[in-house]
Formats: sequence, structure tokens, C-alpha cells
Amino acid sequence: RLGDKLVYESSPKANDLERPLRFSSPSGSSAESLYLQARGLERERRLTEALEKYLAAIDAEPLHVRALSRAAELTTRRGEPARALGYAGRALSVSMYDAEANYVYGVAARRLGRLTDAKETLGWAARSAQFKSVAQVQAAEIAILERDYGRAEEYALRALETDARSVNALEVLAVAHRLAGRKAEAGRVLDRLLDLDPLDHLARFERYILDRNPKGLEACRGLIRSELPHETWLEMAAFYVRLGLGDDAAAALQAAPIHPTVLYTLAFLLRDGSPSESAAWLEKASAMSPNLVFPFREEEIAVFSWALAARPADWKPKYFLALILWGKGRLEETQDLFEMCENADFAPFYIARGSFFERDAPVRAAADYKKAVELDAGSWRARHILIAYHLRQNEKTEALAVARQAAADFPAEVPLRIDLAETLLAVGQPAEAAAVLDTVAALPYEGASDIHGLYVRANVASGLAAMKNSAWPAAVEALEKSKLYPEQLGTGAPFHADSRMQDYLISLCFDKMGENGKAAALRQAIRDYTLTYWDEAQPHGYFGGLVLEKLGKREDRLKARELLGRGRPSPEILEVLRISGSR
Repeated sequence: RLGDKLVYESSPKANDLERPLRFSSPSGSSAESLYLQARGLERERRLTEALEKYLAAIDAEPLHVRALSRAAELTTRRGEPARALGYAGRALSVSMYDAEANYVYGVAARRLGRLTDAKETLGWAARSAQFKSVAQVQAAEIAILERDYGRAEEYALRALETDARSVNALEVLAVAHRLAGRKAEAGRVLDRLLDLDPLDHLARFERYILDRNPKGLEACRGLIRSELPHETWLEMAAFYVRLGLGDDAAAALQAAPIHPTVLYTLAFLLRDGSPSESAAWLEKASAMSPNLVFPFREEEIAVFSWALAARPADWKPKYFLALILWGKGRLEETQDLFEMCENADFAPFYIARGSFFERDAPVRAAADYKKAVELDAGSWRARHILIAYHLRQNEKTEALAVARQAAADFPAEVPLRIDLAETLLAVGQPAEAAAVLDTVAALPYEGASDIHGLYVRANVASGLAAMKNSAWPAAVEALEKSKLYPEQLGTGAPFHADSRMQDYLISLCFDKMGENGKAAALRQAIRDYTLTYWDEAQPHGYFGGLVLEKLGKREDRLKARELLGRGRPSPEILEVLRISGSR
């Protein structure tokens, strides 16, 4: 009902769609296929893999403008603007008015201080509706860098014509008014900004800068209540640095909570104007614990590169810079930095470095994981990492030894009990693994289904072992147990759980026990489930195929062949099926 108007449609098919509703990424090796695969990876934030696909598309078609533009943007994000200019420039050499290529070129050129190039290409990008607002904001920021506050106001207002709710444009406009001495106009823009976004902390800090009233600063501080408040202040500082306002950036960081990244950045900003103060902040930053310090911004590459040069004997700037570059996919530089780190006394450092080296140097990674355990013997996390490493390396005996000791040392830690169950299952002791899981009490959390999956595998493995020994009642008991969803494992049952695998194995046990009626009822239930939920995912569709094939109904045979041609169960299950004569 819309007001007094009743809106209805009597046809049940009125809203049926004919457009495709199922989508899949192309798997080909053509330039366009590789480009579309890269776009999918980029949307999933798998940026390193996306860049590799874009570059593969460019190799297949060197003049693929969209792939060149996307590669340019991703290399800019990696902190490699010179490389980005190369890709964007190639795109513009093919299509000089391409909006995306011009925009990315402008952003990269600005990073390199080539402001004339940046303004030229951003101007072309602004002719596109897609990039008009953001390109005008970039142009406004460049105008502030050049101290042309009137031009900055002009560009910001143009951006607002396109997007009246652009927070970025309003922030730049407020700064332009303040720097031009138009305090009343700045105040009105800040009022508009806070009406639009009451949690815009930069607006409150700008209001404090307008009158330097300490109460305004406290009001700004008081409303920054996130788990990581220092990150909000670092974002403010990055904004001011982009505008060439180093003093304002320093003022924001001096108002921020004490944190290593804040202090390193403050020292970096003061390095030229106040060397002694910069040195003091750098010394204080280096003395702080690196615990829970995870720098990630492109802007922080310069900060920690400078800190590394200023304190070459200190491992912490190398570690922080390595974390940033690792996250950006710059792996060769990350490796060099990790190898330069000496005398670190911080367990998470060794966990991080071990994780980085594990694929190519597993022995070196093992040494780092063990060093982490040695440094932090009172924490369960390093043990958890070491157990997982041994399992990935198929070192089952070593994994079990570490898991037993860890579970004994930290009996209340659920992750370690799960590790113990997983290692017991890996070494072929499913009954003990299932017994351990019976003692687990896990709170619900995202990913708790992994624990239930382990519970299923442990009990199914126990059932398979009993079947091999012709212990049919014990096998039925274990397999029935595997179908349960114990509340203490942290996950609930789905609306229609797929238990066809267990039911099929149980039906084989009933056949051996002479209970043919029960076996037939289970097979019929498997058939009904398979046909009822045919259009949904079929994790155990293979067993549905076995039943459709076994029941021999003519209309089921094609579907049986389709299901049997999909994924097959594990070798252990296939062996039991072979022994039982089912396959």
C-alpha cells in the first residue's frame, strides 16, 4: 500500500525474470577473459592476484586499455606511482580521452609531484560523469597545494554540483575557506558537513583549528570512540599531508592517543622543521612495544623508510615497513626487509616472518615458529601456529606431540583442543579425536562450522573403521552421531542438512545386518532429498547419484550420471564402497 493507493498484481508470475541469474567467471586465456577474471579478483580484494591477471591480459593484448588502466590503479595503490604512469600512459597513447586512464594517470602524476600533468589529465577525466566529482576534488586538493585557494573553492563547488553529498568535496572546501581567511564560510561548510555526517571527525578538528578553543579539541577527542582511535587521527594527518599542510597534520597527531605509528609519523613530519623534536619522538616510538601495531597505508611507506634510514640498527621500522609492503604484494622488498631484521625479541615478528617464508623455505619458517614459542612460552597462539605448520608440512607425528603438550599446558583454550582433535584424526585415531571434540565448548562465531566439519570427519572415520572390521552396529552408531549438530561446537543445524553420505553408508550397514527395510527407507529418503533440492549445492550429490542409479528408475538415470560425474568422495570412502560392492 502506497498511501491510499493499493498496489497489487494478481499473476504469480508477474515478477519472474528472464535475465540470467547465475554468473560465472570466464576461464579462458584470451585477453578479455583474463581481464574479467582480474575484475572478479579485484572485487574480492585479492589485489595481488588481480594485478597478475591484468598483466597477463596486457601480455595477451598489449593495447587492452581497460586492463592497462586497472593495472595502473593497482600499482598506484602499491605505492609504485612511476610504474603506474607507465601503464596509464600506454592506455592514453591508444585512447587519449579515456576517462579512467586519465584519472589514474592524474593521481599517479600527483603522487610524483608532476602537478601540471596531474591537472591536465584530471581535467579530461572530469568530462566523464563517472569521474567528474572525484577528479574535481583531486584538482581542488592540488590547488590548495599550490596555495590557490580561490581555484580550490571553484573546483570543490564543481564537485558538489555533481555530487551534492560529497564529504570529500566539503572537507576540501572548508579547508580552502579557512586558509583564505573566510572563517564564517568555513564554519557554514562545517555545519553542512556535520549535518550530512555527524561522525565526520575531521570536520570537528577543522572547527577546533578555526578558533583553537581547547574545548573544541576535547569535543573532537571525546567522540572518537572506535576500537582503534589512533587510526582516525592518522587518517586526518594523511588528509592534511596530501594538501601540503604539515603543521595541521602534526597538530592532529599531537592530539592523538600515544601509539607507535602515530609517533613515527609525527617524527617524520617534524624531521626538517624541528630535527631535535623529531629525534625525540622517533626515540619514543622505537622504545614502544610493537604489539598490535599493523601499519598498512601507502602514505606510511615513506614514514618507515625514513625511520629505517634514521635508525638502521633498529629492527622495528624494518618489520613495520615489511608488513606494509607485504600487504601491497611487493614481496621481493618484503623478503629483503625480513632478512635484514636481527635481534628481534617479539614472538609475533617470528610468526609473521615464518608465514612469509613458509612456502619457499619451510625449514627456515619452522625455526621462526619455534623461536616464537620460545619467546612467548606463556601464550597459546604460537603453539597453535606451530601445530598448523606441522600439519601443512604433513609432519603428523611432530604435530601430535606439540598438540598434546599444548593442550596439557593450556587446557582451557578451545583452539588447542581443536588442534589436538585434528592431529589425532590426521594420525589415524578418529575415535580419540571424536572423544576430544565431545569435551569442547566453543562459543558461536563466524567460521565455527569448521569445528563441526571436523566433528563429522572424526565420527565418519570411526564409522568407516568399524565397517572395515564388520562391526556394523558400532559403525551405525558412529555414523548417526556424525549427523548431529552438538550445541557446544558453536554452530546450529541448517534448514535441511545434507546427510546423504552418512545415510548411504548406514544403509550398507543395514544391508549387512539383514535390516533391508531400514536400508530401503534410507535410500528412498536420499532419492527424495536429491530431487527436492536438485537446484541447490550438492556437497554429497555423489551418494544421491548412487541411489538414483541403484533404484533403477528410468527418469532418474540421466541425473544419476550427472551426479556421479561430479566430485567424488575421499579415497577412504571409495575403498569402503568398493569392499561393500557398491562401486
